[in-house]
Amino acid sequence: MAELTTPEALTRGPVTIRPWEPGDADALVPRISDPLVAAFLDQIPHPYTHEDARGWFEVAADGWRSGTMASFAIEVAGLEGPVGGVGVRFLEELDAERAPDDGGDRE
Repeated sequence: MAELTTPEALTRGPVTIRPWEPGDADALVPRISDPLVAAFLDQIPHPYTHEDARGWFEVAADGWRSGTMASFAIEVAGLEGPVGGVGVRFLEELDAERAPDDGGDRE
């Protein structure tokens, strides 16, 4: 897959989405380590550490470089640092099934 261009931040009203940055760890670690949040994140280590955050930022950056994933931090005005995240994972094998190579109509 082709490399994705990492976008600038997008702000609408009080909400901003932007690519993850290493400095986000200070806000991310305590939020994910909260037991009420961790209860809904079954694939995230608990307790969540700065090392876990650094690993996530590496995965996110690699996703942009490889064109396989676009992940974003979510910020809300008035709160310090990201309050969550959202992303899309691009699966080449699914795209191959849905997009004909001959330029024909999709079914």
